[in-house]
Formats: sequence, structure tokens, C-alpha cells
Amino acid sequence: MNHMMFTLCRYLRDKNIDCHLFVFKDEPSHFLPQADSFDESYKEFTTFLNHRKEDFFADDLKETKAKLKEFDFFIGTDLAPAFLFACGIRLDVFIPHGSDIFKIPFEYLEKRPKVVNKFWWNTSLVYNSTLQWYGINNTNHVIIDDEYNRFNFKSRFSSTINYHSLTPPMLYANQYENIPESAGQKLIFANKFIALRKNYDFIIFSQSRHFWHSEEWKKKGNGKGNDLLIKAFARLVSNYPNHKFCMVLYEYGADVQYSKQLIHDLNIDGSIQWMPVSDRKEIMFGLKLADIACGEFFRPWFFCGAVNEALCLNKPLIHYCYPENEVNANAYPVLNSTNENHIFNHLSDFVKNPSDYKNIASNGNEWLIKHSVEPVIDLVIKLINENKKGKLNGNYTLQLSMVRFKIRVINFISRVFKN
Repeated sequence: MNHMMFTLCRYLRDKNIDCHLFVFKDEPSHFLPQADSFDESYKEFTTFLNHRKEDFFADDLKETKAKLKEFDFFIGTDLAPAFLFACGIRLDVFIPHGSDIFKIPFEYLEKRPKVVNKFWWNTSLVYNSTLQWYGINNTNHVIIDDEYNRFNFKSRFSSTINYHSLTPPMLYANQYENIPESAGQKLIFANKFIALRKNYDFIIFSQSRHFWHSEEWKKKGNGKGNDLLIKAFARLVSNYPNHKFCMVLYEYGADVQYSKQLIHDLNIDGSIQWMPVSDRKEIMFGLKLADIACGEFFRPWFFCGAVNEALCLNKPLIHYCYPENEVNANAYPVLNSTNENHIFNHLSDFVKNPSDYKNIASNGNEWLIKHSVEPVIDLVIKLINENKKGKLNGNYTLQLSMVRFKIRVINFISRVFKN
């Protein structure tokens, strides 16, 4: 997710740690190593597995388990706790991306809808969740920022877990500080962004997923507030008719069609450039040519992929970082915006005084390295040096056997009903 493990792997290798990356078969293409790299050096330390992350008991796991035995220390995100637990291996450091710690481990406790309340219903959900819960409880260390405490998950896990309130690096900044000129020749959309730069006075850039219309996501805290940005941008276009504005958006997320409809209703279709789901290196090239970056606006999030990318390139960033009327002394350079008016005012001021906003963002990359990259790398290296090989708790090993048995029974019955 967000290239977190690929990024961490490269930073650790820069510190002479013999670190290797394992990639599951079902990772989205825009999260693969080649999507975040301008060369193929990653192939020297990357293993592409021939099975999905959810294939906990597939026959071809024997080969994977044999490869894993070569390693002394395990770091993972997403379903890594569940997968390693199924392999009988303890995850040493878990770096969650969000729902993999506050949602997935507890899904097996949720009441199933009556229309699908059958014992073979969504078996993958059941054992993903169960194994994730056991896997996390066997993990020694979890690196996750305290802002995730709002989901109240810590009290539901073992008290032996050590939590470290840090924001893990999502981006290998070294390769993007100075994107090579030759990079454009290897990118699919470089010419598109170059043309936009020539044709527009101001380019506003937003690569966030479109989650703002679906009430389910809003209630669970995953809304992005894309509608607020779109409305503020429409006001900008209306208030400055003599300027040529373009806002770059990505066809990414469940509510893309609702965003397109809102844009049409506001009559700003001609000022929007839609881009398909893209590799990070493509996004970074486009963002580098943009004037101002935008994050999320539904609720305060201190860190996310869009924030990382803006800071890395020292771009002025409009984002809902902390609640209105609060001041975060530790925050990165940000134009904090909690509502549509804030977004519009920042965009309007930027049009009037663009040089002032460039100065605001000038040390974004420096902040990123100092507060996100270095503390996490130092901690992980410390934990590696202190590592004492640990085994799964005997009780959990017994539980694993029981889960295996239940899943095999459920899968057998499912096949009978399907046939």
C-alpha cells in the first residue's frame, strides 16, 4: 500500500541492511516497484510471489515458506500479519496503512446481513480477519501515528505490543528531489503534463481518491472531501475570468462519477484534466510541473500519500491537517483548510501572490526527511540489532491449527454447494 514496504526496503539498503522485498501476485499495478522507480535495480532484491496475499493455505506456499526461512527479521503491512501467522512465522514489525489494523482484524465479529447469512458466506473475509487478529497479537512492534487512536483499536489487542507513534516513509525522496530530464522519455503522460504547463496560467493538482458521496465511507472516517475542493475551484474560475486555470484529477475511487457530475453541474468541465490511475513516477512528474498541491478535506489527517508527494517536491500544500482554531507546532508547511471557504481563500491568495506561497513550501522535503524518514529508519535498525528470534505463542499455534481445520471444512462444503 502506497509503496510503503518498497520505500522502507530501499532506505534500509542504503544503510547496508540486507533487506529484501516480497510482492504478492494481487498487488495493484500502481503499487508495484516498477511504478515507483526510474530503473530496474529493484529486481536485485525483490521477489515476486506467484500467489495472492490471501492464499494462506495454498499448495504453492511451500516454496514461499522455504524462501522466508532464509530471513531473521520480518517487517510488513496490510495482510502481512495474517499471512506470516498462517506460515507459522512471527511478524517483528507491523506498519499498518489504516484499515488493516482498525477494521480488518475485527470484521469476523460483525453481524452478517440476513440475506447472506449462510455459513459459507464470504469465508475469505472470516479467515482474513481471524488470522489478521492473531497475527497482530503476535507482533512485537507496531509503527503507527497516534492520530489513528480515534478508532480505539489498541485496547482490543494484546497488551504486550509496543506501539511507536511515528509516520512511516511512504516515498523514497532521493529519486524525486531532482527528477532526471531523461525520465520524461520513459513516462507515458509526460508530454500531456508538459502541454498543460504551456497552456495554463495556474495548475492545481489533486491525486486523492474520490470518496466523498458515499455515506458509508464518511461514517467510517475515510471520506476525502473532494467535493469541497471542486466547489472551491469552481469559485476560483468564476472570480478570475481572465486567468487560465486547470485542475488535474485522477479517475481513482468509488465516487469518480459523482465528481464528474458535480463538475458538469458547476460548468467547469473545460478547466478539469482527468488522468487515469497512474504510477507514482507519472504522478510525481505531473506534480512537479504544477503550481499547488491538494490533499484531503473531510477530516484532519496528518499524513497520507498526497502529503508525502507534495512535501517531497516542496509544493505549496492545501490540506486539512489539524482542526480549525488549533495550531500544530510540529506540522509540516501546510495551508490548513477545514472547509470550502478556506480552500478558496488559499487558492485566491495564491493567484495574487504566488511567490509568497513558494516560500511557504520551500522546506517541505527537509521536514519530510527529518520527521518521517530518519526516525523510522533509526528505530527499525535499532530493533533489528536488538532482535531475538521469537516463536509464535503456543496457544496461538493451537488456534492456527483450529482455524486451518475450520477453513478446510468451510471450503469443502462451499465446493459441494457450488457443484
